[in-house]
Amino acid sequence: MSDILAYADMTTGPNGDLIGIDERIADIRRRYPAGDPVAIAIWQAEPSLRRTVARVDALLAEPVLS
Repeated sequence: MSDILAYADMTTGPNGDLIGIDERIADIRRRYPAGDPVAIAIWQAEPSLRRTVARVDALLAEPVLS
């Protein structure tokens, strides 16, 4: 469940648009100054968030068996 929530957060822009993780992280960095707790948390969590998005993308690409 946490992977799905992180994926949704990292692939949805502030206006609800579907975006890539690179764009999402860049958007967060633009909106929060370097010392802000959100900016610090994103910087620390970025490797894990990228792995999570890649993992969910791979699962979504798998064929669905009927």
